[in-house]
Amino acid sequence: MRAVTDHTWTGEHLRWTDAPDQYAAIHFHDDDLEDARWQPSFAMVVPDSLRSGVYAMRLEAGQAEEFIPFFVRPKSGTVHAPIAFLAPTLTYMAYANERLYWNAGYREKRPLLTPLETEPPDIDQYMAEHRELGLSLYDVHSDGSGCAYSSRLRPILNMRPKYRAWRLQNAPRHFAADLYLIGWLESRGFAYDVLTDEDLHREAATCSLPTRWC
Repeated sequence: MRAVTDHTWTGEHLRWTDAPDQYAAIHFHDDDLEDARWQPSFAMVVPDSLRSGVYAMRLEAGQAEEFIPFFVRPKSGTVHAPIAFLAPTLTYMAYANERLYWNAGYREKRPLLTPLETEPPDIDQYMAEHRELGLSLYDVHSDGSGCAYSSRLRPILNMRPKYRAWRLQNAPRHFAADLYLIGWLESRGFAYDVLTDEDLHREAATCSLPTRWC
């Protein structure tokens, strides 16, 4: 983890960009993950005719089923619909594979947050047992320090259309919950384009997003 406070940090600046010379340390963890470096099993070329939207590649193996979601945005600088759905992908990354239930003290404090008594489903049990899948920004490293980096270059098992956030409400949350809005737009026949947080971050400053969205 880069941009860590070193011995010269005065406490005056909380953003490393304001005083980079005070954030010159590096914190190494035995469970850091930048890129799982999996080799591709297959590739898909998105056809130019595919309209902007939220899609998923459906995979099957025996009785097992998996969905790999992806977003198709309009070509840069173009707009095809009067409505823009901004997918909060940075939020998805922040909660990617989160394991709050297994963090110190959460199991005991959970009754204070929700009356639910649901137990972790198989997918959450799997994430808890396989820390090599990487952490969320709400988890801690094996040394107890907070995780400050979440990579999308790994399997993200709770960013799935059928995933339920069982800890607090036992209902869809984040990506799965946002699909309700997509489903409503589709059922009503409203034309819409899909953008991601990365699109907004990368292109808004350069004004390459269509004017009606800025």
